[in-house]
Formats: sequence, C-alpha cells, structure tokens
Amino acid sequence: MMQGTPLFDTLFTELVTELEQYRDVDSVRIATVLLEADTRTQLIGLLDGGDAVLNYDSSTWTVTRTPILADSLDGANTRVIDRLRTDEQLWRTISDFDQDSFIWIHPRFRWLFEAPYADVFD
Repeated sequence: MMQGTPLFDTLFTELVTELEQYRDVDSVRIATVLLEADTRTQLIGLLDGGDAVLNYDSSTWTVTRTPILADSLDGANTRVIDRLRTDEQLWRTISDFDQDSFIWIHPRFRWLFEAPYADVFD
C-alpha cells in the first residue's frame, strides 16, 4: 500500500493507536511494515492484544499468524493457520476467530463480523 494515500493514512493511524493502547512497541515502525507488506499479502488483523498479526497470501492460499516483536515482525516464528482453495474457506477461517480475538481488523474483512454475515459462517 502506498504511503501518503488517504487509505494508508487512515489505516496507519488506526494501527498505531491500537498498538500503542495494547503494547509497548515501536508502533509507527510496526504499522508501516504491516501496511507496506499489504501489497504482497493481505493484512487481516491484529490478534492477541497486539502480540501477533494475521495475514492472507493469495499466491499460496495460506493464512498465517506472525508474532510481533518490539520493533519488527518475528518472521522466524510465522506459522500457517490454514491452507485454502476458495474465498469462502478464507472467510470461514477468519470467522473461526472470535471477534474479541482481534484488537483491529482490516476494513476489507470487517464485514465478516457484521450481521447478517456473522451468522452465515457460524
């Protein structure tokens, strides 16, 4: 995602705010890394009080969970949550997480937790 665009600025502000509320990390650096990587993988959201990030890689059809360190992502401890073949499987995997597991969800996936969709994937 391109820095300086209105979408980047909005998401960046949201991420920095959430990270600062939950964690003692370099929130500016982490938010920048997450949004810049959003062009290669789709950022889904922040989990576990900001301890990890959930991403979707459409080239490998995988959902991954990566721990967040104080100033970077812990790529060495990234683990695959699910291997998928369809968008519906992606939506089901995301909705398998309780909405309270997330401290922040990317707008492209927020609809999964809103009525009437939340009931469809239960």
